[in-house]
Amino acid sequence: MSERIDQFADSLGERLTTIEKMIDEAKIGLEEAKDTDSDKLHSNSPSVRHKFKAAKNVVKAAESSVTQWLKAKEALGTSVVHGWKDERESRKLEHQAASAEDDAEAGIYLAEAAIVNAVVATYEAIDARRAAEQPEAT
Repeated sequence: MSERIDQFADSLGERLTTIEKMIDEAKIGLEEAKDTDSDKLHSNSPSVRHKFKAAKNVVKAAESSVTQWLKAKEALGTSVVHGWKDERESRKLEHQAASAEDDAEAGIYLAEAAIVNAVVATYEAIDARRAAEQPEAT
């Protein structure tokens, strides 16, 4: 493989490893949250929510990027790209490669944000269920 492909694959591999760690931490957090009182759960939730809010603009940009990529991919078609390969139009191919790399990174951002959002929703769901199951105060 080329050096650029290696760098790109390594970079995304590291990000995917980070996502795996986030998922593992979310699983542990879920198990702990089941046995955690509401006050402590609320103290954890703002920290997680802050991470999500901080990433919100990045997520919007990533969603936009992925949407644009899908539209461009549909419009472009594979025959055009094959034509570029046949014609050795390296600038167009380089632009397409850079765009595809950006879109892959945007997809990773979306995955990370989805995990953070799921953790926040999990804490809120556990807290809401606890409140629903508590006997009414008289």
